[in-house]
Amino acid sequence: EEDREALRLRQSINQDAYQWQAAGRDEALLPRWNARLEEAQVLVRRGDLVLSELEQSFLTSAEALRDREVAEKEAQRQRELRQITELLEAEKRTVHQQKKATRLLALLSGVLAIAALVLLYPQFNAFVNRELAIRQNPFVSGGTYTIQKFEVSNQLYSLCENADKCGAPLDLTYYNDNRFRNHPVVNVRATQAQAFCMWLGGRLPTSDEWQAAAYGPNSERWTYWDNKHINIESDTTQEVDTLSDSATPQGLHHMLGNVWEWTLTPADGYDRWDGVNLDTLLVIVGGGWKYDLPPERLGTLFAKSDNVEVGFRCVRSS
Repeated sequence: EEDREALRLRQSINQDAYQWQAAGRDEALLPRWNARLEEAQVLVRRGDLVLSELEQSFLTSAEALRDREVAEKEAQRQRELRQITELLEAEKRTVHQQKKATRLLALLSGVLAIAALVLLYPQFNAFVNRELAIRQNPFVSGGTYTIQKFEVSNQLYSLCENADKCGAPLDLTYYNDNRFRNHPVVNVRATQAQAFCMWLGGRLPTSDEWQAAAYGPNSERWTYWDNKHINIESDTTQEVDTLSDSATPQGLHHMLGNVWEWTLTPADGYDRWDGVNLDTLLVIVGGGWKYDLPPERLGTLFAKSDNVEVGFRCVRSS
């Protein structure tokens, strides 16, 4: 029975092989690998089926075609798997970026959404920087005007410079030192300080406005005026939001000490300052880190140009 089956297999292979030979061994005439060819290959390997050279070449070519098709299908499957993997990774990155963007948007209360436009619309740069500066150093009520809680820091001043609305300090020693990013900006003229305040929609305070904000509505002085709670007679400035114990009831920090602060008020004998004239002698208030007068004497001096001890804060009319 086995011999008859082997004979039938050889006759079938022989017929197909001669057709293949007659067609010039056209690969299109090779049959797709099937159970019949698989059985013939097993019998040949066992020695139970002997094929002619043509028949063996036919069987070997059919097997090679099968192996190539299997390899091509596997390669296609691997390509599809890679594409699916890349799509999944891209989706993960997109989801991660969306979640990160959502957190950042919540953290910055919508400012980041505006900042994203800066890359596409440079004209929004000044607006974005201005909003960041206002949020980081808010204005608090001073009656008919509002005044910034903190002295303007190097970091905030740089936003104005980056927006091309302010010139750089005349001495960059502290300004370019990252250790002083949250320290008050110094070495700026009154004209530069006024330009920054106008960029925020405000101006420098008058001496009277500054004094009223410092003392409060009842003309009271701070609770803590010793050297532990104010920055005077020290080696350098401190960060603008430090020494909260000496802040006013409205939360104004460093109204005494740290840096002297520019005002709009001219010294006696000078005309009203126009915001441009560099020869006008202006009142500076508050005392600086080198200040060596007793703390109970709230200092008032006069200045014309930039100084390492002079900074500022802004006011806006209510």
